[in-house]
Amino acid sequence: MGFKMTSDLPVVVPQRPIAQHLKKYVPLRSIRVSLADIQNIFEKFRGQVNEQAEIEISQVVRQPNQTEEQFETVKKNARQRAFKVLVTISGRDGQSITGDDASVLSASNRPDKVSQIFMSNVVAYQSFANVRPVNAFDLTLDFSKPPLIDTNNPVSSPT
Repeated sequence: MGFKMTSDLPVVVPQRPIAQHLKKYVPLRSIRVSLADIQNIFEKFRGQVNEQAEIEISQVVRQPNQTEEQFETVKKNARQRAFKVLVTISGRDGQSITGDDASVLSASNRPDKVSQIFMSNVVAYQSFANVRPVNAFDLTLDFSKPPLIDTNNPVSSPT
């Protein structure tokens, strides 16, 4: 995988065999995750995306009509715009918050009752390079089904 220059923006040109696409839906009967768990998942994804950025950017070739400064700017721009983990937190009331850093997970305007958390590296990369990343992920944690026993509601408490 590498970037190819067209005008002043790099375009990713796949230089690999056809990638295998794996999509897996895994329903979980019962799971309890904390904000710290979600932040840990985010940090692991961000580490993988940063690693992929270094691999791909190291393969960028300077064009003959480019100065070293222009070339460094292209690489910096790619690193900042294409290699991000987008997070969207949706609430049961329809409210949502989106961001591309860990601060979105602890934002004061985060929905109180979370119904879904979505993380992906596809959106930023695809909007920058017009192709899906080689190592793409979309993770959706869906909390829309209420728990069997709601500890916030005394009516559902065992008798």
